[in-house]
Amino acid sequence: MTKLTRGVCSELMTGMEEELAALFNKHGVTGEVKSAKMDRNGRYATFSVQVSVLQANGVASTPERSAYLQNARLYGVEADWLGREFTINQDRVVLTGLNPKAKKYPFVLPIVDDPRGRFYKLSTEQLRRLVASS
Repeated sequence: MTKLTRGVCSELMTGMEEELAALFNKHGVTGEVKSAKMDRNGRYATFSVQVSVLQANGVASTPERSAYLQNARLYGVEADWLGREFTINQDRVVLTGLNPKAKKYPFVLPIVDDPRGRFYKLSTEQLRRLVASS
């Protein structure tokens, strides 16, 4: 191989997650390979791995989850909405947290069982309407 491509990095990310799963289980944590950044010439790539402690109920302590629990009142939403499942455009989604750096759409709702890891981002008003309609 003379050059890394997006496809190769994607395959490497999938392989890393599979290989790391046993190590994460051994230590009682969970994690995922979040991203890969390549140089423009394809000579090297840097991968980002996020590891989270599992709480007693089996839920991972992610930065988004912690930010939601700490800031829910500031955004005018209820803390107990976290983890609720909703339907958006025929997709089942779960409210998993808050990205406080995102000004317009801070709420993160991944699509359940989506192989590509797609997710929705909602504003405070959109989240309130979604909760009210469910």
